[in-house]
Amino acid sequence: MNRLWWWCGGIVGVLVVVVGYLVATGFPGRSDTLAARQPGTCALLTGGPEGTTSQSTPYGAITSCQMLGRRTTLSGDPDGTVFVMLETDRGPVTLRVEYNGEGDAYTADAIEIPSWLAPGISGDTANRLKDGINQRGGLRAEPWRVHPAIA
Repeated sequence: MNRLWWWCGGIVGVLVVVVGYLVATGFPGRSDTLAARQPGTCALLTGGPEGTTSQSTPYGAITSCQMLGRRTTLSGDPDGTVFVMLETDRGPVTLRVEYNGEGDAYTADAIEIPSWLAPGISGDTANRLKDGINQRGGLRAEPWRVHPAIA
């Protein structure tokens, strides 16, 4: 019976440390912020309501935007990531949009990623994405700032 109490105490101690780490790094708040920003990611990329093409992009006009998922890291760099797939004039593109900052003073950078890093991509879609990357001459190496921090 004594060993059982030691094991229970150890498990409770580990849980306290893990929960303490998550709270200390601000994980719950960053996750909530990302969940609130995710629905507006397509509008942020296009510069207007979903389906419009008012903002110039490195890939030409955006004809559609599809959400693929989101991820909040434990360490907080970036604060959160949203994955999207765009249909553009220059072919399909998968992007990782990295959010950093709080309130209106946040930055959002879009980075093109290969299809195997994007969640929820089918084999046919992955082949279309590979063809699009090849037509554009490879992955775009530099990030595209879609939302600057407001000073």
